[in-house]
Amino acid sequence: MPYDFETSVDRSDMGSEKWELMYATDPAVPPGIVPFSVGDMELKPPPELVDGLREFLDVAVLGYTSQTAADRRAAVDWFKRRHQWEVSPDSIVSVDGVVPALYLAVRTFTEPGEGVIYMPPVYHPIYRAIEVTGRQPVGVPLVVGENGYCIDFESFEEAASSPTVAMLLLCSPHNPVARVWTRDELREIGRICKKYEVMVVSDEIHFDFAMPGHVHTVFSEVDPAFRDMSIICTAPSKSFNIAGLQVSNLVIPNEKICRAFIAARHHEGREYANQVGLAACRIVYERCEAWLDEVVRLIHENGLLVRDFMAEHYPEVTVHRHEGTFFVWLDFRKWGKAPRDLARFMTMEARLFLDEGSIFGCDGDGFERINIACPRWVLRDGLERLLKAGRP
Repeated sequence: MPYDFETSVDRSDMGSEKWELMYATDPAVPPGIVPFSVGDMELKPPPELVDGLREFLDVAVLGYTSQTAADRRAAVDWFKRRHQWEVSPDSIVSVDGVVPALYLAVRTFTEPGEGVIYMPPVYHPIYRAIEVTGRQPVGVPLVVGENGYCIDFESFEEAASSPTVAMLLLCSPHNPVARVWTRDELREIGRICKKYEVMVVSDEIHFDFAMPGHVHTVFSEVDPAFRDMSIICTAPSKSFNIAGLQVSNLVIPNEKICRAFIAARHHEGREYANQVGLAACRIVYERCEAWLDEVVRLIHENGLLVRDFMAEHYPEVTVHRHEGTFFVWLDFRKWGKAPRDLARFMTMEARLFLDEGSIFGCDGDGFERINIACPRWVLRDGLERLLKAGRP
């Protein structure tokens, strides 16, 4: 089936967070400007999903709902088919999104004041989940080597060895730097965390977006010993652009940890699920794989477009290697601009609404994250606006 990756939908009156942020920044933004910030796609939904939801709504009664055996089976089959990951249906727990799951995991398996490791620059809800719950953020900044960002394992082990550290919030693939961690890197993370009895909660929401030449490895599958010390957070929301339906599938192989998490979910009144979200998850996993394959191809080509454009017109800007996710991480520090001035130039001069690197922690100052999950002409149009604006 041919898919429409050319239509740009005007989301200005749909309550889109991305578009609302753009208008809040500049209420006078001209018509036709599409933002490149918040992590959803500027693509029409899969037609198989639209048809499937119509069929579902024709017969559905939209009452209180829990995840069914069919919902779990669709996820199990997806994990096996796409990631060669064998999962027991009983280990799958539905939550209304990965971000709520991170907060719930931190509250459930750590105590106030205990340390939780994170690796900045990183997706900001990760460190917010640590701070808001009254835990101690333990940042182990990523370092830039010859081949891009990597983990400082010496500092990581030093942090993990602290008796007050109880958990690691891992981002895999990493957002925003777009690294797909290798099996060896994940094995070293697991070795250190097992040694010091540090639980790993792995946000793998972008696990379906490994670019050509890279393979995503689920953390718990690197070593059987890692299954008893980990929670793997997955969702169809990024893969199929259904974040607004608020559904995720956590995989918790350890039965005791799984029971504790389910009890905590119940304690917080989150035992019911979004029925339409569950139906959408089942539909996309069963019917929309071909659409996703084409989207991954589009995103890969869009990443190459950004790389080549910057190399030609802004060679002083470092474009970090795009291995996974649908983000590209750009280093503008050679422009010598304070984060506020860089943001002002991007939004008011270039009309380019990105995610400022500073929101990912102080290690992101001077960087920009661009969301490339959009029609190619939309991305090209945005880059041309930057070229027209020149340099600050």
